[in-house]
Order: sequence, then C-alpha cells, then structure tokens
Amino acid sequence: MADAGAILVVSMNPSIDVTMGVDCLRAGGTNRARFVREDAGGKGVNVARALRAQGAEEVWATGLMWREGGKILMDALERDGVACDFCLLEGATRRNIKILDEEKAEITEINAGSPPVTAGDLRLAREKLLSRAKRAKMVVLTGSLPTACPPDFYARAIASCGAPCALDADGEALAAGVAAKPFLLKCNEKELGVIAQGETVLERVKTVLDRGVSIVLASMGAQGSVMANARGAWRAAPLSLNVRSTVGAGDAMLSGFLAAYAREADPVWAFRAAVASASASVEGEGTFMPSSAGAARYLPHIQIERVMEW
Repeated sequence: MADAGAILVVSMNPSIDVTMGVDCLRAGGTNRARFVREDAGGKGVNVARALRAQGAEEVWATGLMWREGGKILMDALERDGVACDFCLLEGATRRNIKILDEEKAEITEINAGSPPVTAGDLRLAREKLLSRAKRAKMVVLTGSLPTACPPDFYARAIASCGAPCALDADGEALAAGVAAKPFLLKCNEKELGVIAQGETVLERVKTVLDRGVSIVLASMGAQGSVMANARGAWRAAPLSLNVRSTVGAGDAMLSGFLAAYAREADPVWAFRAAVASASASVEGEGTFMPSSAGAARYLPHIQIERVMEW
C-alpha cells in the first residue's frame, strides 16, 4: 500500500506513441520517415514518469492496462521508479501516430481509441483507485477515457477519493470533472474556452476559480502560460525554444508543478518549475519527460509577472 506521502496517478487510456520524422509531410503522397521511435505514452503514464524524474519520492500508477503492449508501458514505469497497480485487460494497447514535419516544425497526430471496456472493468479500476487514494497525498486524473467509459468517471473519483485531485482532461470528462471541484485544473486555451465564459483568459480563469477549483494552470501556446488561485493570477512569458516535439509538453508542465508544489506548497514557485519542465520537454525528441536537472537549466530564463489580484 502506498504511504501518505505518495502521489497516485490514474491512467485509464495508456498508449504506445509512435513518432516518425519526415523532411516535409506530403498529404496524399508517399513519405519516407527519417526516423521512427516508440515511447510509452498516454497522459497518465507520462505524468507518472515525469513526477519521478522531477524528484517526487513515491509515485503510484493505477487504472487500466491491456496485455498486448502493456509490458512495454509497465516496464517503462517501473524502470523510472513508479509502482504499478493496474487492472489488466485482454486486448491490444492503442498506438498513437505522431508525424514530425521537420521543415515546418509541425506535428500531425493520429490518436487511436482503446478497445471497449465493460462496467466490470470500470468497477475494478474504481475500486483500485479508491483503495490507493486513501493513503495518497494527491491524486492525478489525467488523459482521455477509454471507449465506452462514462464521461463522469473522473468526476465521481474526485467526489469520492478524499484526497486533493488534479484534473487534466477534455470534452465531457473535463466539464463533468470541473463541476466536481478538483484542487487543480490543468488546461489549454481551447479547453478553457469550452468550460468557462468571458472575453479574456483571466475572466475565464476567474470563472473556474469561482466554481470551487483552487488552482488553474493554463498553457496558452505562443502567449505563454497562466497560473491562478484565490490570491490572483500570474503569467509566464514564452521562451524562445528549438521545438522538436510538443507531445507530452502539457504533461511535463503538470508534473513539474505538482512535484514542486508537493515539496514547497508555493504555487508561484511551482508555476516556475512547471514552465521549466514544459520548456525542456519541447526541446526533446518524441514523448520526452525531462529530469529535474534538465528542467533547472531553463529556470533563470523564465519571467513571471503578477497580472491580476482578485
């Protein structure tokens, strides 16, 4: 059983990420890959591994895992020091294709769905989640849900697990999860616009806080990123980076924040660590989760300003 210092990460829809690099992507034509690499993927797997790389002492991963391809994922997790307690299902792990157009520095993603899950599968996953959460200091609910899973799965977990929850989801799962009042919400600009009304990003962030979320961490692409809580809002200016892959950058940001916050409980410092982690991630190949030392190189270059006091 995980002790009270553990961070529990829930991975309901893991994947194997296949990244291919081409000189210039030609839609409708034949493309020759300059390189191909496979990485353990899915947001939950990424966040769990990144938390360990960022210095979190004890990290557990639970949720669903499919037997075909699942060993690749669990070996990667355990190699990085993440303890695993998954429900093993028959079938194949989904594969997500990422095509890097090196000329345009753009990535095209083709994400597969999982095999359908049953009510029994979800019941077992929920039981494991709630059991582990009893002695966790934080629960991270992140990523898409598997095929045939009700969109309120995360919301029900937030309402039941008793530990502070961080949420990073999309679509109906995001909307339902926010209504359940997680401690932290990680989102991007598009997702923020779906769940909250307002003419500006700060107005939409304030709307989410007023609904009962304690911290909002929002990545805004070329506009940088924003962190807000009951005291106000802070913005980090974007860095000039050699972007190699944006796959997993949001996961690196979330894990960088959580690992730092678990140590210091200072949201502004954790925000700085989050931006450093995401910056290091996009300069890596494939689904790259940086170490704390790798992320630390970016800290002196990060500029954070307070943009609002509520």
